[in-house]
Amino acid sequence: MVNAQECVGQGEGSCQFVATGGPNNPITLTLYNHACGIIGSSGSAQINPGYSLDSQLPYTVDVTFIGFSGGNGIIATFKYGAGEYGYGVTQYYSWGGTSQNQGFRAAFPCPGF
Repeated sequence: MVNAQECVGQGEGSCQFVATGGPNNPITLTLYNHACGIIGSSGSAQINPGYSLDSQLPYTVDVTFIGFSGGNGIIATFKYGAGEYGYGVTQYYSWGGTSQNQGFRAAFPCPGF
């Protein structure tokens, strides 16, 4: 079962980009489809701006910014297709504050998923 902070079911055609980790733990990326099924994951890869996440989607998800915001958890921006999403661009949700279990979630359009 998926942690409710990591994925909230969406309407068909809306996917979610999720980053989890902590200041002393590596950041991991996971992509979810509208029904919270995993469609992509970074595994143990080093996540930095410029990282491209391959998945079941037709295009890569490209990280443009990722980091820790201090008291608010992880913040990130990413591109998919012709759009940019996440912190400062579209709605997002961060959790964890200064704990070792921080996260970030933002929805983006993914027709057919």
